[in-house]
Amino acid sequence: DSTLFKWKNKKDWPIEYVSLSIFELLGYEKKEFLSKHIKYSDFIHKDDIDRVLSEVNLALEENKSYFKHEPYRIITKDKQVKWVLDSTSVQRDNDGRVTNFIGNITD
Repeated sequence: DSTLFKWKNKKDWPIEYVSLSIFELLGYEKKEFLSKHIKYSDFIHKDDIDRVLSEVNLALEENKSYFKHEPYRIITKDKQVKWVLDSTSVQRDNDGRVTNFIGNITD
């Protein structure tokens, strides 16, 4: 399973876009994410969230436009644990400020 996400560079990473394949990966409907009640950080395993945040911060410090995370765990709607690969592109505005992240999450 592979899912495309676009989330804002704000606290808790609110989601702006998610592909229909989100149901196969996490068990959530697309509309549940787009309602803004679920944030990207909500489904990252609590033991992995600090490392994932650290990898994002390092990529930003190094001014990268693309980076890959070490595999990390996500929690599905029915509380199953899955390991995923995450490749992320960084989107910037005309002033070079990071506005969004676009990630391809693969189970």
